[in-house]
Amino acid sequence: MPKIWIDIITPKQVLFFNRLIKILQEKNYDVLVTSRNYYELNQMLDIFQIKGRIAGKHGGKSLRGKLQAGLDRAMKLLDIVSEEHPDMLVSLTSDVAARVAFGLKIPHISTSDSPFAIAVNKLSIPYVNKLLVPKAIELQDWLRFGITVENITSYDAVDAVAWIKYLEPNPGVLGELDLEKDDLIVLLRPEEAYAAYTLDWEIKEPIIYPTIRKILKNFPDAKIVTLPRYEEQFKLLKQDYADELIIPDKPIDVPSLLTFTSLMTGFAGTINQEAAILGIPTVSFRPVPLWSDYYLEEKGLLYIAKSPEDAADISLKILKNRESYLASHKELAQKALQEMDDPIEKLVNIVFNYFKQDKT
Repeated sequence: MPKIWIDIITPKQVLFFNRLIKILQEKNYDVLVTSRNYYELNQMLDIFQIKGRIAGKHGGKSLRGKLQAGLDRAMKLLDIVSEEHPDMLVSLTSDVAARVAFGLKIPHISTSDSPFAIAVNKLSIPYVNKLLVPKAIELQDWLRFGITVENITSYDAVDAVAWIKYLEPNPGVLGELDLEKDDLIVLLRPEEAYAAYTLDWEIKEPIIYPTIRKILKNFPDAKIVTLPRYEEQFKLLKQDYADELIIPDKPIDVPSLLTFTSLMTGFAGTINQEAAILGIPTVSFRPVPLWSDYYLEEKGLLYIAKSPEDAADISLKILKNRESYLASHKELAQKALQEMDDPIEKLVNIVFNYFKQDKT
C-alpha cells in the first residue's frame, strides 16, 4: 500500500489530521508523520498518541528566525523523507514540506482555510497538486497563488467540524482544572502574536485584557480559563493575573471544556470555530476578521467585536443573560452542524482517488 506523509506543524493540525491518520491506517496505508518543536504541539501529539518524527522548530517572531528555522527544517525533512520514501505528502499548507516534496517529485495534497497567510501560501500552494478549501472563501483568493480551478475542491464548513462532529466530551477535564459543572466558566484565548501575518499588527497590551477586567469586576465568582499560545504570553498572564485566572501550564482537552462553558471570547480562529458549532456564545475580535467569523456570524453562532473594549461589552451582555443565549445558540448550532460537510471525508476521497487515477 502507498505510504502517506503527513506534516503536522501546529496544535490545530493534530486535531484536524487525527481522524485522517486513523482512516488511512484502517485502510492499511503506511503513515509517516513529521512535526517540529513548537509550544503545545509536542504535548498535543502525545495526548493523541500520534508518533511523529521531529524535524526542526518554530522560528519565533523575527523574519530572520523564521527563515533560518525553515532552512534548517528543510534539510532535516530531506533526510527523513529520503529514508522513508513516501508516495504522497498531505499538509495544511506546510511551506517547508511543500518545497521538499516538490524537489523530490512527491505529490502534495494540501488543505487550507487561511488565504490571509500570504507568505506561507506563496511558498506552498504553487507546489500543490490538489487543494481542499472552504466553500465560503472566494476562489480568486486561492487562484492568485498559482493553482488552477480544476485542482481545487471545496467543502461547506469550518475546519473544526472535522473533530467536533465526532466529539465525546470528557468531564475529567473539569477535575484537571479544579472546576465543577455548576461553575460559571468563561474561556479566553489571546491573540496569535508570532504568525507571519500578524507581524504588522500594533498591539499595546494583550487584547483579552479589557474582557478580563470587565468580567472580574462584574462576575467575581466566574472561573476564567485563559489559554496562552506561547510561553511569553503564559508568563505575562501569570505576572498580571496569577490569582484571578486559571492558566493551564499544559495542553488540555479544549473541546470537552467548551461543552461546560458559558462564554468563549477568542482573539483566534480554531477555538472560536469549536465553540460556535458547539453552541457556546462566542465573541471574536481580530484587527482583521477571519472569513470564518463572517460565516459563523451569518448563522447566528458568533459575534464580531469592533475593538477589544467592544468584545468586553458584548461578553458582559452575554453573561448577564447566559441561559437565554446558551439555549438559542445550542439550537442554532445543532442545525448548522448537521448541514455542514465533513472536511476529512472530502480529503480522504481526494487521496484515494489520486492513487486510483495514478493506476489507470
